[in-house]
Amino acid sequence: MRLPPSIFAVVVSSTLGWGCGTDSPSASGGGTTSAPPEIGTVEAFAELTGSSEGLAFGPGPDGSTVLYVGSRDGKIVRVAADGSVSNVVALPHPVGLASSADGTLLACGSADESDNAPTVIWRITKEGEKSVLVDGGAEPFQQTNFVAVAPNGSILFTDSKANRIYRADGDGTHLQLVSDSVSFPNGIAFSKDGATAYVASWDAKKVMAFPSGADGTYGTPAVFSNDVPSVDGIATFASGDLLYIATGDGVLRYGQNGVKTTYAPAPAIGLPANGAFGVGAFGEGWVYITSLISKTLWRVYVGEAGAPLPAGSASAAP
Repeated sequence: MRLPPSIFAVVVSSTLGWGCGTDSPSASGGGTTSAPPEIGTVEAFAELTGSSEGLAFGPGPDGSTVLYVGSRDGKIVRVAADGSVSNVVALPHPVGLASSADGTLLACGSADESDNAPTVIWRITKEGEKSVLVDGGAEPFQQTNFVAVAPNGSILFTDSKANRIYRADGDGTHLQLVSDSVSFPNGIAFSKDGATAYVASWDAKKVMAFPSGADGTYGTPAVFSNDVPSVDGIATFASGDLLYIATGDGVLRYGQNGVKTTYAPAPAIGLPANGAFGVGAFGEGWVYITSLISKTLWRVYVGEAGAPLPAGSASAAP
């Protein structure tokens, strides 16, 4: 998410003022610890060349599970389970990421490097070859921000500045408007059974729940929560609860019963943006977190795995 300049200045000022004179969390250097850490443990996992936003687990060129991250200095990088980082492809203003079942990476970003370029959904192969999967055509997208793969293989994505949510087939065809009634729609996650798509309204303190049909259609949304400000990213626990990555409140759990649990306050990470549950060698129970103002890729221990990704999205390698 590209914050409006005035909001960004206020939040950064507030964040940097927290914890002055305290020690930073120690770096892990990748991998997992021999004994389970305490719930809420925050660790630095990898160092990037820029701050970051979107991230998604998927297969690397050799078939092993890697973590793809959108670095805000204009590239997609690949992070291995040992914390090592390698470049994948240059991409203008990368934002949300998702991985398809065949290992193709989907990325929200600008069509080119120009200041007024329209935004699109990019398709990136495991070898780093990129092409535009979806564009707005005669009505260009203003800010593609988050993309998710639905259970049937179609995609759902947000255009935050236009207050619009779209769906398209997995090959980029049959683009349809799902909703234009959600203010600054941002992160997306599907429920454990795939029957609901949750969409964060970043500036309205709301997360909306859209009923999702097996044919890829979406019904009238209902408010799922309306008391957490600045929700940027969403992920789903194995239990069905939701994980919120909120630039204001930090990393927290939001139960189906409305009970909230905070794992890490925002200042511990520095404007957290998105999160993905660890898989395989990355360690279940960890959530990997990007930061809008830090070059560090963080992880937070929540003690529970994420829900299996919908059948149409990339399955986690062991």
